[in-house]
Amino acid sequence: MLPPVSLPKLAAAKPAATAAALDSAKGAIRSALGRELGLRITPSIEFFEDGLPESAKALDSLLEKVHEQDAQVAALRKNAQYAGGEDPYKAPRVIDEE
Repeated sequence: MLPPVSLPKLAAAKPAATAAALDSAKGAIRSALGRELGLRITPSIEFFEDGLPESAKALDSLLEKVHEQDAQVAALRKNAQYAGGEDPYKAPRVIDEE
């Protein structure tokens, strides 16, 4: 079986028309592929829509939200002060030996 081939720019323009064109040209593409590879028996080919563009858009929107939240935290941190002083931990007792 041959690896899948992605045609993102062509498919993004008109997915239904692209799918129909690829389906109608499947035989010609298969025979040209077999001829170029020198195969006597060419495996069948199948075209399917790649979900990568949608996944990439979703990840981009999540990253944009993360950057906005990071900017908000940085703005809050700029004027922040310690809640219990600079050293909120108890200092160890020092016992004077006399």
